Amino acid sequence: MRNKQKKHTADHSIPVRVTQAKNAARGAQEIAQAEDHLSVPREHSRKGDTTELEKLLGGNKKQDMSTFVQGNARRRLLVRIIIVLFILFGLAFAGFLYFTKGASKFGQDVSFTISASEQVASGEVITLDVEYINNENLDLKDVELTMQFPDGFTFQSSTPMNTAPNTWLLGDIDAHAGGKLAIKGQLVGDVGSVKNFSGTLAYTPSNFNYGFTIEASTLVTINTSALSLEVDAPLRVIPAKEFETKITYTNTSDEAIDGLRVLLVPPDSYTMTNADPQADHNAWDIESLDSQSNDTVSFFGSLSGQVGDQAQFQVKIGFVNSQGIFTPQTEKTFLVLLIKAGMTLEVKATT
Repeated sequence: MRNKQKKHTADHSIPVRVTQAKNAARGAQEIAQAEDHLSVPREHSRKGDTTELEKLLGGNKKQDMSTFVQGNARRRLLVRIIIVLFILFGLAFAGFLYFTKGASKFGQDVSFTISASEQVASGEVITLDVEYINNENLDLKDVELTMQFPDGFTFQSSTPMNTAPNTWLLGDIDAHAGGKLAIKGQLVGDVGSVKNFSGTLAYTPSNFNYGFTIEASTLVTINTSALSLEVDAPLRVIPAKEFETKITYTNTSDEAIDGLRVLLVPPDSYTMTNADPQADHNAWDIESLDSQSNDTVSFFGSLSGQVGDQAQFQVKIGFVNSQGIFTPQTEKTFLVLLIKAGMTLEVKATT
């Protein structure tokens, strides 16, 4: 009876074990299939590559986190560099605008003027008054004045003296200080002409690396001449008979005048026989004529022609430059009539 019970118990346990074995085999097979599906080839695994299963399970989590942290650090550094560069650019641009604006305004308080008599006589010695004032809050360095003189002006002197032709080195000018310059010279030109005197003042402010310039000018009109003429000659003469003519010239200015010439333009029928002082091709050069003084030249000659003919004479006085060019200032024309013997008359003409 016991044997029958044991046999019956054993018969019932066999199916259970078989079922458990099948279940275990099926589970192992499923795991193997899942591993085969998610894994990479074995040769790749040998090289240290991470399988997809390992990635899913977080096997390479430490390495990925390190790369992510390093990437964020580089991005933050790049952003910081860009911000710093932008700030530096903004500061540089703001500084450029500030100094450009300051430079454009600088110099407005530096005064530079040139003045002279508005109307003068040709041949007169004129004085140009140059004044410069630094009203800025900065000192001015290497101040230099350059003048441009018109034709007909002859420089004579200046206070202070110039260091080069038409140039004066004025040195440094303190803030809220200035100076003056006087330039003297003789002005010659046609009556009615206008002469332009201009100058340039160059300087460098004490805290600047580049210089500035300012210009000034003045106009002078020649409304008369400092030279006058008087002619003393006969109104009528006898043909071929010698007669005397006197020319008196006067300097009406307050300064001596240098480099003068008196020129006689006679008719073709006139022959000069003598002159005092001696003439050179009907011309007399005068080295200098004192202020408010006069002098005279006289000459003798005769006219040819028929009774009733009229001869025209012209006398000029003016300046001769270093090149020998003559610039007339005043002129006088007079006529002489040829008459029969026994009729003479003198006339004095004044310019």
